[in-house]
Amino acid sequence: MKKMKLLILSPVAERGGAERVMVDILKHLNADRFMAEVVFFQQGSLVQEVERLGCRTHVLEAARLRNITSYFRVIGQLRGLIRSQGIDLIVNWMPKAHLYGGVAARLEKKPAVWWQHGVPDKHWLDRLVSRIPATGVLCPSLISKHYQEKLKPGAPVLLNNLGVDLQEFPLANPEGSDFRPVHGIPEEAVVFAFLGRLQRWKRPDVVIRAFNRVSRKHQVYMLVIGGALFGLETDYEEELRAIALESDHPERIIFLGHQQQVAPILAVTDVVVHASLLEPFGMVITESMALGKTVLAVGRGGPKEIINSGFDGLLYDGTEDQLVELMESIVEGKFSLQTLGKNARSTVESRFTAYKMAERFEHNLHTLVSSK
Repeated sequence: MKKMKLLILSPVAERGGAERVMVDILKHLNADRFMAEVVFFQQGSLVQEVERLGCRTHVLEAARLRNITSYFRVIGQLRGLIRSQGIDLIVNWMPKAHLYGGVAARLEKKPAVWWQHGVPDKHWLDRLVSRIPATGVLCPSLISKHYQEKLKPGAPVLLNNLGVDLQEFPLANPEGSDFRPVHGIPEEAVVFAFLGRLQRWKRPDVVIRAFNRVSRKHQVYMLVIGGALFGLETDYEEELRAIALESDHPERIIFLGHQQQVAPILAVTDVVVHASLLEPFGMVITESMALGKTVLAVGRGGPKEIINSGFDGLLYDGTEDQLVELMESIVEGKFSLQTLGKNARSTVESRFTAYKMAERFEHNLHTLVSSK
């Protein structure tokens, strides 16, 4: 069988959630059926990371979209790559990439699909990108798929759940870790964690305020793991630190900043708290579940599609009051974290591994191209 040659376009070259997904798919892509080259629109650490996977990379420096000269220059370069490398399919990673790759593919009469990592709304970029011809769109969750299908004109939209690389997120074993002693956390204390970019839509402020209320009565600690990425909301962390200072025990809220490796930190936590009201999927959720951790998440969007509340995690209505209630119930031993964590790991192993994600990705590409 002839290999399908993919040209994958990524607007950024640093690791974010969508980029981590791309890397995991490349790791598990069937080398007997696919050959992938990756184009980045800027230099960054991800270029070398992808090269280490054995993929050829290209960096085409793209200025802001308003720079028309740069825009058409990049499209011309893409067209040259499509021809010279014998590309069969262009895969545009995220909407911005499709603004370039979709046009280049159209001009070269090649199929193009794009990856919608978020929940699209009526933002001009979502509307514009959806008008560029595409063979199909891949979405990580049913909620993302639902909103993408509302945009016109409608290209075929296929579900492609995300997955966790279980080698990077083995079942957590906190024994022997010196994390708690170094940070002055007693072994018997319950440790909650917020993990993710520090942006307002992810609502870490709600998590910290809920923690402040719980800490008045219980010996608990909170780890805030994350920072600002891609230059977004760089001042927000200071707001969160101010909220933390409102606590009776501000020393129990530990800001750890952005971390490249989160598994060793999560291994010493007990519960991961998620607060987004309309999460497109929730990689933080599945990664935490893979480590055997209990996750508290809002029962909407992606988390509702992942968690069976009371079996492998806990869902709440998004309010601070109900979050406080659940956190206190956990501290008071009303839930078995061991059982929830064991079931969480089983859920990831059966439904949300990186291998299954890549396998679905391959199937979706063949489905879209064969139906063209």
